[in-house]
Amino acid sequence: MINLKKIIFYVFVFVFAVAFISCSKDDARINDDDEVMDDEKVVIVDEEEEIIDEVVVEEPDEIEVPDEIEEPDDIEEDDEDPDVDPEPEPYDPRVAPALCGMKEYQWVDDPTLGFILEHKRILQGQTSRELLLIAKTTQLGDTVKLRRNPAHSVKVYVVRYQTQDKGKLVDATGFIAVPDSDQTFPVLSILHGTVGLSDECSPTKDTSMEGPGAIAALLASFGYIVAVPDYIGLKSMGTPSTELHSYLIGEPTAIASLDMIRAVPNFLAIAGEKAKAGDSIISGGSQGGHAAAFLTRLAPYYAPEINIKGAVWGIPPTDLEAHMEKALNEMISASGNTALFLLSSNEWYTNNPDNYSQVFIPPFDTDLYAAALTGCDLGKEIKDINELEDFFAQPLLESASTDPFLFDYEPWACYVRENSVVTTSIPRIDNTPAFMILSENDTLVFSYIERDSFLKLCDQGYQIQFKECAGASHARGFLWSLDEQLDWLDARMRNEPLTDYCVLHDPVKCDSDPS
Repeated sequence: MINLKKIIFYVFVFVFAVAFISCSKDDARINDDDEVMDDEKVVIVDEEEEIIDEVVVEEPDEIEVPDEIEEPDDIEEDDEDPDVDPEPEPYDPRVAPALCGMKEYQWVDDPTLGFILEHKRILQGQTSRELLLIAKTTQLGDTVKLRRNPAHSVKVYVVRYQTQDKGKLVDATGFIAVPDSDQTFPVLSILHGTVGLSDECSPTKDTSMEGPGAIAALLASFGYIVAVPDYIGLKSMGTPSTELHSYLIGEPTAIASLDMIRAVPNFLAIAGEKAKAGDSIISGGSQGGHAAAFLTRLAPYYAPEINIKGAVWGIPPTDLEAHMEKALNEMISASGNTALFLLSSNEWYTNNPDNYSQVFIPPFDTDLYAAALTGCDLGKEIKDINELEDFFAQPLLESASTDPFLFDYEPWACYVRENSVVTTSIPRIDNTPAFMILSENDTLVFSYIERDSFLKLCDQGYQIQFKECAGASHARGFLWSLDEQLDWLDARMRNEPLTDYCVLHDPVKCDSDPS
């Protein structure tokens, strides 16, 4: 029998909820601030009073691996000076991606980006059984109430595709869920929240009917081709990743997500699917909301051929700097997430393990990195920490209390600044409308910080519609607005003009709030 509670759990953990590390004395695990739902009583009966007890899932096909991609020809050396290679042509001369003292690089302009390297089918849903069950599960108790019902049976695949990182070709993995139809559907890119920093934490590691792929199936059944990237550093197929996942770093997450959108039409052809890919829409929660904002920021530079009609920024830390200032001046749940960002940003920008002593005291300057490589629950490493001084280096804390924040504490100040949407130096040239969703009672992504950020971004020219879900904690605000998000994205696909943007509103009850 299907474990219904586990499906509910994955609704939070995979698609919309964010597993923030709590550094409090009582709970130092990666978590969101919602209550544990294991005690909820769950009974499901369909509308025809038929109890759905069992789902039969077809065995997945064998993994199909296309022929190896030929490596691009080497650049010919200059005859006059054979020891010096010519300067590479910039991918886009309007942006220099290497920031914060990084070694210079340019994005690779390679025709294989978005190419499917490997794929396997994991689920083939039957609307009357599997997808109806999932739909009803998400409407239970204190979870979410959806107006929509499945309209299509769906196939779900795990794919490995070509992308790049810091100017070098790498591969990444993710889910693609496809309606079983010959219609043209929007490509809905779902950007997930915090899961960990290593391959072991990849959402596509779980390919069961009770896993996160079932949530992709549910959304696809509403009439979308759903693409869910794992992000770089979170792989479930291919050779293991060699670096930590680049957590809350805008560029690599955006690029991997854009290349997965590119991968969709390639995948449909290779897999023999009848559905056709239309324009793109984006939705992400927490870390995924941050990723959605950077995806739209970088899209016109990196993938101008992708037509993005709208993006939902769910509970996003768009002002990462302001959130980290709070997290380094008082012990809160987000203090642990700040540690994750410091871990991954040092590796992505410099790959120098000696630098960790600038931000962590022993033994955390070595032990925390080692733990992140092998597990997804870093809470046990800091379960007895009660004070910031027991974990973070004193010079970092002193600089965090200055005005301006982290004044002269480079390169860390640059890492934070460049990955805050409000302060990044990447010029904004996109005009993608956005829908910002906040939670009134959020203790992880504080709504008062994001309200200020919303106004700053509007002053920068963004067109953002605003909604704050009354009474909602971190993840529930995003869940409780799910119907409104899909309605909003559908309106963007119909080219309806955006109204009521850049206007703050008081918190209101959101449509999918089950109360």
